[in-house]
Order: sequence, then structure tokens, then C-alpha cells
Amino acid sequence: MKHFKLVGKEPQPVSDFADWALWFETSNRRVAFTQAKFVSISTVFLGTDQALLPDDPPLLFETKVFGGKHDGEVRRYTTWDDAERGHKALAARVEAELAPMRDRADSVG
Repeated sequence: MKHFKLVGKEPQPVSDFADWALWFETSNRRVAFTQAKFVSISTVFLGTDQALLPDDPPLLFETKVFGGKHDGEVRRYTTWDDAERGHKALAARVEAELAPMRDRADSVG
């Protein structure tokens, strides 16, 4: 398994596992977080390559949905910028789907 740490927003491979483990334990790996009613969308740097095939680009960032219709939905990315874009797109989709629920709740009260 390949390990990476962030230097700024750029993933860098790490050959020393102890160095990586210390960095991983103490670093802020959050790219983005969105709370939409009862649904949380979180995007983080994983620190390990999640690509299935050795020749594929490394998948180092992950967006995951907690709660709601999309609970457990996961998207993975190679770069910080892709992760930010993916987070925004998924958060917008979740928020748009929650909007009718909010509108109904507002009209009841």
C-alpha cells in the first residue's frame, strides 16, 4: 500500500511508515465539510492510495455522505482541487434534494 502526506495541498509519497503515521495522526486532513439539515458531507485526504489497479492514478481523497437518501455514498479523487469540486457538486445535489423537504416544513409551521 502506498502512503502519502500533504505538503500544502499536494500529495507527496512517503517511504517511511513511521514518518507517515506520525504525520497522519497529527495533521488536519479535512478538505471540506457541509451540514445540510440531518445530512453531513465530509471530504478528507485519506493518506493511502485507494486505486484498485497499480497503473491507475492514485485515489487519495474521499467524499462521503452520512445520513439521508445518499447515506454511505462515496466519491474518490486524485487531487485536492478535484476533491473540492466533487465535494461542492455532491453537497449541492444533497441540498437541492433536501430543499423540497424544507419548503414543506416551512409551509406547515
